Amino acid sequence: MAQQGKKKKGGAAKVILAVLLVVILTAGGMALFAYREINGNGLKSGTEVTVSIPQGSGVAAIANRLKDAGVIRSAYLFRWYVGQKGAAGKLQYGDFTLQTGGYSYDGLIAALSAYAQADSVRLTFPEGTTAIAIAKKMEDAGLCSAEDFLAEANTGDFSSYRFWQYVPDDKDAPDRFLKCEGYLFPDTYEFYKNHNAKNALGKLIDAFADRIDEDAFASSKAKSMGYSMKDVVIIASLIEKETDGTDQRDIASVIYNRLQKPGETAGLLQIDASLLYGLPDHTGAITNADKAVDTPYNLYL
Repeated sequence: MAQQGKKKKGGAAKVILAVLLVVILTAGGMALFAYREINGNGLKSGTEVTVSIPQGSGVAAIANRLKDAGVIRSAYLFRWYVGQKGAAGKLQYGDFTLQTGGYSYDGLIAALSAYAQADSVRLTFPEGTTAIAIAKKMEDAGLCSAEDFLAEANTGDFSSYRFWQYVPDDKDAPDRFLKCEGYLFPDTYEFYKNHNAKNALGKLIDAFADRIDEDAFASSKAKSMGYSMKDVVIIASLIEKETDGTDQRDIASVIYNRLQKPGETAGLLQIDASLLYGLPDHTGAITNADKAVDTPYNLYL
């Protein structure tokens, strides 16, 4: 019986070792595939193909078209890499003459970004830039009218993005200023002249979608404290507007403390950042009189 038990244990150990070997080989194979694919060693340069990228396409749609054309082998890996590089806002639309295989992802991003470069405009939106300020900058650069941009920001359908499920419908947010406010990622972008408003807006939302980590949010402290994705975006927007970036942690701590311990400030956040949404014609420094104006955006009342 003892001998038989040893044989069973020995057999089980062999099975475990075999499984571990398969796992190691699989992981190694996947890592090698990703390395070669990203660096352009996955396939030799092949035939010339034309890839058409429709106006308004997001990174996912672009990646799928490149894969279907045989230019890349993994749409998921390309999308991930573009997100890591922060290059979503640089990708253009149009017809691109490419080759099947042989491209490094950096080279491919450059090829897709350089299209119609002579007719493009580079704009930078610092942290805390409001949708209205973005719209005005777009109009001043001759890309689209501020009116069209803001109309798209408030009524556009961006339900193809996963995070959009967390954005409340209009009936659930009657006092909301603009539906896209807070979801327009601050960064530097290349825009094709005469963009339509949806395409221009899509670049900023694309960049937000590439950086939002919904899995991390699901296990975050904010989620465990009862805050929704919408709440976190609003708080992040307040922080961006309230600080120059050097004391973000301190501002965040103040906000969360006031939310968790409302007795200390009578349940009021008392933050200036949102006041100007209710005072569109305001100029100069914020006064005590401004803080007394009753609007949905006054966090002193």
